[in-house]
Amino acid sequence: MKKEILNITYTPDIDQLKSTAEAGDSAAQFKLAQCYLYGIQTQVNDSYAIHWLKESAYKQYAPAENQLAWCYANGIGVEKDISQAAKWSYSATIHDLPTKHNNTTPKH
Repeated sequence: MKKEILNITYTPDIDQLKSTAEAGDSAAQFKLAQCYLYGIQTQVNDSYAIHWLKESAYKQYAPAENQLAWCYANGIGVEKDISQAAKWSYSATIHDLPTKHNNTTPKH
């Protein structure tokens, strides 16, 4: 029997995300930051994106730390700062986020 795979795009409920993020959920804070960063269900707002990335990253949520590093490296919502980018990238690595773009990982 052949199974079909449906192409379903997830659309977050921005009000629910805000509520959960404000309650301190680091995953929700990260997702809300993504909404602001990319204009998903809201207008692009780099300041709000950085705010929520920092809230999540300060809780050692590795995806947020990694995204914050990217923002610092590229000057998105913050002044470009390579030392801050390195700090957050290192922190993400410590908190167990494999870096997809790291081609220097030794092969075993």
